Amino acid sequence: MRGDNIQICKECLTPSSRPRVEFNHEGICNACVYSKEKNSIDWQDRQTKLMKILEPLKSNSGYHCVVPFSGGKDSASIAYKLKFEYGLNPLLVTFSPLIPNEVGEINRQKFVDLGFDHVMFRANGKVARSLARRFFIERYSLEFAPRASLRQLMLRSYALSEPSCAMKSCLSVRAHIRKHA
Repeated sequence: MRGDNIQICKECLTPSSRPRVEFNHEGICNACVYSKEKNSIDWQDRQTKLMKILEPLKSNSGYHCVVPFSGGKDSASIAYKLKFEYGLNPLLVTFSPLIPNEVGEINRQKFVDLGFDHVMFRANGKVARSLARRFFIERYSLEFAPRASLRQLMLRSYALSEPSCAMKSCLSVRAHIRKHA
């Protein structure tokens, strides 16, 4: 998009200057297209499939899943639903942001107060800055470095308890990264 050519969505008036917005051949933005697609989804079927995945997890003692947790609305909503609507015991894991956000810290503490276990991983400052710089240059995102680091942390933790399964997971993650790099 050039600065002097701004496109407007024909349905919701979202401008092309908004980050990550794309338009189809009819001039409708990706958010509107996705909104229409959601109306055709069989949500009851999705719920049934989700329950088939979650039910076997409930028989395990300890943590049933790991939720990458920033304290923001998305991760908070997922964690809350898993615990209180689906009866799971999630472990919340945060890779400390380079610039901590007071609201995120307050939200993380509120979830601990609600009965969630939470682990905060803090990387060496030099390493964290180096990763952030690298991923910003390579992926145009400061968010990618903590996500990648969190995945590595979870894989390493898993490797301590289930080495053969973790190795398979690690190899598939590496193959995926190489394929999409």
